[in-house]
Formats: sequence, C-alpha cells, structure tokens
Amino acid sequence: MERSEQDIAKRFGNLVQISKTKTSTIYQAISLATSSPVVLKHLNDNLLKTNEAQQNALLEYKIASKLKYHPNIVKYESVIYHGSYIFFEMELCELGSLEAYCRNKSLRTGGTENEYFWSFALDILSGLAYLHTKGYVHGDIKPGNIFLSGHPQSVYPVAKLGDFGLSRKIGIGVHFVSGKKNYKKGDGQYLAPELLSKSHAVSDKSDVYSLGITFFQLASDLRASDEMWEEILKLDGNIEARKNGFSEELSSILCKMLQHNPSARPEVVSILLENDKFRKVAEMSGKAFEVYRSYPEDNFEIEDMDGGSDEVRSDSEELMIEKQNIELRRKQTDSVRKKLF
Repeated sequence: MERSEQDIAKRFGNLVQISKTKTSTIYQAISLATSSPVVLKHLNDNLLKTNEAQQNALLEYKIASKLKYHPNIVKYESVIYHGSYIFFEMELCELGSLEAYCRNKSLRTGGTENEYFWSFALDILSGLAYLHTKGYVHGDIKPGNIFLSGHPQSVYPVAKLGDFGLSRKIGIGVHFVSGKKNYKKGDGQYLAPELLSKSHAVSDKSDVYSLGITFFQLASDLRASDEMWEEILKLDGNIEARKNGFSEELSSILCKMLQHNPSARPEVVSILLENDKFRKVAEMSGKAFEVYRSYPEDNFEIEDMDGGSDEVRSDSEELMIEKQNIELRRKQTDSVRKKLF
C-alpha cells in the first residue's frame, strides 16, 4: 500500500466506489473521526502532473469552502493532497443526485409541474443566489450536479448545488468552449449560447441559462439531449405554457431565463424576489426563504500528507474583485427589495 493510501486509511473506513469518470472517482466512506458517512472525491492523478493543474484543482475546494454554511450548498469538509494525489471530503447527500431521483419520480402532477418541482427550484435558486452574491459562477449547472438530502421538518427533500470543479470568480471566468460539437457530451446540453463565442466567458448569466434548461427538463419530464437544447435555442425565450404543459408562473420565469441575450436574463436574486410563488412554496414546504445572509468564513486550510499545512489565499486583485462583486449584488438586492416592499 502506498503512503498516500495509508494516510487515507487512517482517516476513513469502509470505502465503497459509487461512480467513476475520466476526471475523478467517487467513494462513500465512514469518517473515523466522527463515525459519520461521507463522500470522497479522488481526482484523477494523471490529470494533475503539473503544479498549475494541481492549483487549479484545489480551486474547487477553495471556492466550495466559502459556501459550506449555506443549506443549499454541498459541504466540502476537508481536502487532502500530496502532489498529484488530491482527495475532497464532502457531506453525503443520501438521496443521490436530482438526475437519478427524477428517473424514478416525476415532477409533474395533473398535467403540469408539481410542488416537488417548485420546492427543488426554491432550493436551487437560493443556493445559486448565494454563490453569485459571493462573487462566483458555478459553470456546470445540470441535474447531475444537484444533490438531495432529507429535510427534518418537511416531506420535500433539500436540493443542494454541488461539484464546483468549473467554478470561477465572476470577472475572472475562463472561456472553455470552442464549439458545441467539441464540448463534452452531456454538459453541452445545458450550455448558454454565448459560450459558443470566443468573446464570452462563463458568467452568472450563463448559470441562469443553464438553470433555465434544467428547469425546462425537470418540469417536462424530458431527458436532456442535443435536440432539446437546439429546440430551446430556437425559441429564444418564447416558452408557451400550454404547449409545454407548464403553469403560467413557470412559463413566465423560463421566458426570462432562456433569452439569447445574456443581459436580458434576470439576476437569480430577482427571480426569487419578484415571484411570489417562492414565498408560498417556502411556507408550503416548511423551508426558509432566504435571499441573502452572511455566513462564517473559513481559513481554507489544506492538509498536505507530508505534514504541515498550506493556506490557500486569494491574491489582492482577486480579493478586490470579489469585494466589488459582493457589494454590487448587495445593492442590486436592496434595489429589488425597495421596488417590492
């Protein structure tokens, strides 16, 4: 057994592989420190041979750690690394992904989307609003990156945003799409159209479009496909309620989220505040209705298996941009609140 494997064995037991992709392997395990079930994400060593690749990979933990106290964000508890050997420890969402959940349970009742859909929509928008308020984009929103846990006071599961491997600061986003047919199959089915242009980087408005496609798919019981993406693209926000079997409330929201022009799409905060449906859903489901709330910060300490620890810090330029983005979104939230109340 290698040194790195021995160190993992000291902290976790009963590792069972859940899934494997080209970039990572996911395990369920038991934390020996807390005796609680956790999820471990082991990044593919072969993709982390350079220091630059390792630092980019560690960004996932760095960003997710800033968000861990929000109830609609998957908690990243710790990260362990030794060169190209990187493990993330995360909370276990026992009900699995929203994608898997919807294979066995419809989010439609009586010819339209049901209250389970609206409960999940509230959760996802709340988590994404917080992410954007903190100055970050997710960059890879889809049902497979949304995870579910039971709620102690509600029959409706809690939806949480996870997998922050493509997250970046707003304003420092990396353009990584050179053409849809060259884009990784699956992810391209949730792609915002502006990302096909070299002049655009991933932005918070790109997240809004991807979430719009996610909502369209979930509320219509459709499987994601290139054909669905192309059909939605042709509509350019003209989402008819009756034709698609949506309520007027959902149709109105999707019409705004799925606009070709990014600047015509609403802020996530505005979607929550300007639609009274979400307040009603919060009351119905027994969930909190939060648009912005300050949570404790982490020190982002990363454990190195050689001993000691390295603290990952943002440089001064990144901190300045983050503060500007947070202040801007606070002002936008206040502006919307004044209009409504």
